[in-house]
Amino acid sequence: MYSSRGSNAFGQQSYAAQSAAYGASKVNIREACLRIQSRIIEFRTVIQAANKAHCASSSQVWKPPLTRFIKLNVDAATGPSRTALAVVARNSLGEVIKVWAKPHHSCTPIQAEASARQST
Repeated sequence: MYSSRGSNAFGQQSYAAQSAAYGASKVNIREACLRIQSRIIEFRTVIQAANKAHCASSSQVWKPPLTRFIKLNVDAATGPSRTALAVVARNSLGEVIKVWAKPHHSCTPIQAEASARQST
């Protein structure tokens, strides 16, 4: 697999050969391992937080309103310069009765959802 001068069969030089070629100093293995371990811990933390957020949001199941009632689901999407409001009206069978959406001036998510409720 390896040919002369530290190159493997794919024409790539080993790390040791590259270091020698560029005059690099020795690698502190302990420091490198600690950096890698830190990155792994950071990655796991991010994944766990994402999984918890996904589980929390996916555990809420839509429930239909009582017969002869209409349920309004309100949502808002906010960005740095604009906001969008949306409302979906469904009957007790879960059928969509009406969908409503409109752009709105930029505001916080709570203000946007309150505006959507007020506009219905």
